[in-house]
Amino acid sequence: MNRDKLKTKGKSKKTKPKRVFARIMIAFVTYVATFLILAATSVPQQHALEVGQVSPVTIKAPRNIVDHYSTDIKIKQARENVSPKYTQYDNITAEVAQNIDGFYELLNGIREMGELEKERKQDLAGESASFVPYDSEFLNDMQEEMDSRFTKGEILALLELSQEEYVSVLDKAKSIITNAMEAGVKDSSELKDTISSLKQQLINPTNNFSENAQSVGMGIISVMLKANFLYDAELTDIARDAAEAAVEEVMYMEKENIVREGERIDEAQYEMLKSLGMVADTGINYARFIALAAIELVLFLVFAFYLDIAHKNVITSPKLLLTLSALMIISLLVSWAGSLINQYIVPVYFAAFICVMMVEKKSLALVFNAMLSILASIMFIRFGESVALQVLIASLVAGAITVILFKKMTQRATLMIAGLVSGFAVGVIYIIFSLMNYESWMPMLMNGGLGLASGLIASVLAIGTLPMWESVFRMLTPMKLLEIANPNQPLLKQLLNEAPGTYHHSIMVGNMAERAAETIGANSFLVRAGAYYHDIGKLKRPYFFVENQQGRNNPHDNIKPDLSTRIITSHLIDGIELAKKAKLPQVIVDLIAQHHGDSAVMYFYYKTKELSPTPEEVNIDDFRYKGRPPVSKEAAILMLADSVEAAVRSIDNPSAKSVREMIDKIIKGRLDDGQLGDCALTMHEIKTIGDSFMVALVGLYHERVEYPEETK
Repeated sequence: MNRDKLKTKGKSKKTKPKRVFARIMIAFVTYVATFLILAATSVPQQHALEVGQVSPVTIKAPRNIVDHYSTDIKIKQARENVSPKYTQYDNITAEVAQNIDGFYELLNGIREMGELEKERKQDLAGESASFVPYDSEFLNDMQEEMDSRFTKGEILALLELSQEEYVSVLDKAKSIITNAMEAGVKDSSELKDTISSLKQQLINPTNNFSENAQSVGMGIISVMLKANFLYDAELTDIARDAAEAAVEEVMYMEKENIVREGERIDEAQYEMLKSLGMVADTGINYARFIALAAIELVLFLVFAFYLDIAHKNVITSPKLLLTLSALMIISLLVSWAGSLINQYIVPVYFAAFICVMMVEKKSLALVFNAMLSILASIMFIRFGESVALQVLIASLVAGAITVILFKKMTQRATLMIAGLVSGFAVGVIYIIFSLMNYESWMPMLMNGGLGLASGLIASVLAIGTLPMWESVFRMLTPMKLLEIANPNQPLLKQLLNEAPGTYHHSIMVGNMAERAAETIGANSFLVRAGAYYHDIGKLKRPYFFVENQQGRNNPHDNIKPDLSTRIITSHLIDGIELAKKAKLPQVIVDLIAQHHGDSAVMYFYYKTKELSPTPEEVNIDDFRYKGRPPVSKEAAILMLADSVEAAVRSIDNPSAKSVREMIDKIIKGRLDDGQLGDCALTMHEIKTIGDSFMVALVGLYHERVEYPEETK
């Protein structure tokens, strides 16, 4: 069927890419702006400082933090103080003992060859001639025999020793070496020291050794002694690691002085300040900015995912996204401004006031407030981790209280009360943290007062900026809707004066619709305001509508049904024109356009069929309103309330049973006609709406034309 309907303009394929681009740009600009705010506000205050300079200010630690520079020095000292670890090898001791025996056999052989050489030289010289028993050539041969382990002098001393002293020095040298090996001989430079010490034992005067004996003994010690107490790198590392683990980290506790005013800055203090980013001209801390960007990206993605699942109407609306974007940026800037006064003034949750009034979705307001609370706590990390944690918890709790109290925020004064309640909660949280930190009573009460001040500031900001959100972003708050529904509004006063029946009907419809909206969680403020204006189009021809005739003749009795249909249905177009002329919000205009949907004016349809000689040729589509079926729950509630109130007034001698039957008949008719297919109402909600109408209509009836039934 080709129907001329007043439908909200759908988005064409050409406009969809523009909307997607607009949403992407809003998200990108918001992300960049938020990042710049966080980057500028989360960085601690910097000072132009150098090592050896006298500090012009006292600088405190913003949080509990390890002094890595001083800790590393302590660790280095602890490791250096650990002595090298050695392991004694018994196999080397046994090897040395065996080598001594073999070496002594070699020495015995040398002495025997020396005796033979001496006898040979004596035979050559004769008994009366003097001779040199050992020439250089012989000594060279003996040195080669010993693999140069003895010098020529030591070999000569060995050959010239008496047998008694020879045996004595060998025993002494062996005893000294054996005792040393059993005690452990360390390698490296200590081996030389040990050899020198053992030689001193040998040449001790109490031994009564000749110079030759001393020379031989020292030579034996030098050749035979080996290190059997070897350096163990693994054991040494274990010992040093244990010493390092025992070192306590040097820490600055939150609010502890790193450097005092007038104190000369040392290397450790400078490095500590530098690591905290408190020293000017230390370069850009890219890691900090990357971390900020990553955290913010995660928050944005989670929020976008949440909107896509739970609030598609928000994520697909550039207007709503722009409003949330502006709200986020302004709330963060306000919190930053508050921190310039005191670190405990954090009115970031004023955004919860605005958000819950803007969308009337408590879940969205809670999630939005949670994201802002996290971002605000990141801003306040420069004051310390404890302050950031307090800001996070306080903002979450205050925002939650604001959302919970939303239903009562129908007047601007209630915003102030909500601010006081949330501020009181913030103050209590600050006091609890003060108790945990063992602070004195004065700072504790001061922090509590600052928390209360934060709530007041948040409510003042919400009240002060509310007109901006309502006008610039065309945001419909409960207070704005109450203002629109005020009976003193020009259109409503005109409706009361020129069409009092319609005015009374609109008030009744508003009461019914508001009650029904509350039962299913729809926007009761919106549906009541829409109900008050839904029939303003009747102002053009008020007496063509039965509720305004009041004893007058019905003009429809004198005109054809098709003309009557055009007059009746035209109040929809007339109402839209009047609403736009009065600059009513578009959502109110949409309610006016949808409150009849594309339903038919059944009275004149049946009447036309009764008068027509060919009733089968009468097309019901000619009697339909040129509107569109409701696309929101509020529009559907308004349609049903309007139809039910009008139908029930037409019942003669109504009873509870007849009223219930009429309510069910109207609802079923709208369902069968497809009027409720686009509004997302569930069958349970539709039944709940009907029950709500039943309660509201008890005792409230007015004379109305009863709908005739079609002749079978």
